[in-house]
Amino acid sequence: RIPVEVATCVGVVICMPANKTSLGATLAMLTCQIQKELPILVCGHQREAGEIRVALKAVAPYLIPQSPTRASSMESKESYAFFCRHATGRKKTDKGLKMTRQKLQLEPPVVPSPTTLNWYVYPGLFAAGLLDIMSAYMLKSLPTIPKHARVLDYCSGSGVIAAAMMMKEPSIHVHLLDADSLAIRAAKRNIGGVEERIRDMSLQSESEGLAASASTSKFLLSDSWSEIEQRATKVKYDWIVSNPPVHSGTCDDFTVLSSLLSGARKRLRADGYLWIVAQTYVPVACMATELAQSMTVTMYASNGRFSLWQLSCVQPSVRDQTRGKRKQLKAGSMVSLSTPTKRQRRQVP
Repeated sequence: RIPVEVATCVGVVICMPANKTSLGATLAMLTCQIQKELPILVCGHQREAGEIRVALKAVAPYLIPQSPTRASSMESKESYAFFCRHATGRKKTDKGLKMTRQKLQLEPPVVPSPTTLNWYVYPGLFAAGLLDIMSAYMLKSLPTIPKHARVLDYCSGSGVIAAAMMMKEPSIHVHLLDADSLAIRAAKRNIGGVEERIRDMSLQSESEGLAASASTSKFLLSDSWSEIEQRATKVKYDWIVSNPPVHSGTCDDFTVLSSLLSGARKRLRADGYLWIVAQTYVPVACMATELAQSMTVTMYASNGRFSLWQLSCVQPSVRDQTRGKRKQLKAGSMVSLSTPTKRQRRQVP
């Protein structure tokens, strides 16, 4: 819902976002909830005028049209388009979000048998709300999920990672956390569909004399750990899995990763694990030495482009250390990292 202070304002100004789809979603939500005849001013560069017109046309029934105007920037000598519309005051419903929701098909990896899921997404979600190549690498590299484990999907997005894990091991209990309300909204619908699929599988298994149980899920709209801290919950997780964002636009930004590393320890069980997938150049090991000093860091898998990191409270055994199959990095030790190439620093879609 639009906050009360926005719903009672005297006007709305929208700067053209990344694309017309995102603008359409913003307009759809606004026009269904703001006051009648409230002016809405959409502004953008003249070259974006076509996309703005398309977005406005999609919500035309909710707007009173007026002619666009143009202005020039004195500093840059560039032209800008301004489109002013007024809300019609139609019934305020949730139709704005429904107008922008898309129903797609998702084929989660690592599922024992080929499975296609109905998948709902909204504009602006990471990787368009579908499976990105880094999450796919994580899912294929993870070890067997413990039965009945409690798993937190940190920065869950639309729920792709959680859905794949649930389909692979139906007995787990999954919690999904994200700071994006649209991502959580999509995840609730998507994971609900997964749970329904698992219940159908359970009924079939019971008819065949096999035991199966449906997953249980919870959703947390939270900027990092803030919501969990406010609830003062004492929930401990067997696994925390994350493909955290490490970019703000085209620049590196490790804020979310830092927060994840800082708060994971006290939310894991004594024998729990934190799993992080990131591009190889991201200094996960170095950051862990500063922010997760009581945890042991292991580069569990890497393909040269992406790395899957395992962090645990359990100290590595002598047998693991001598095998040499994985590079064990104990927090507090010196870590040498090579300078990333330009190709490595490209943002993963």
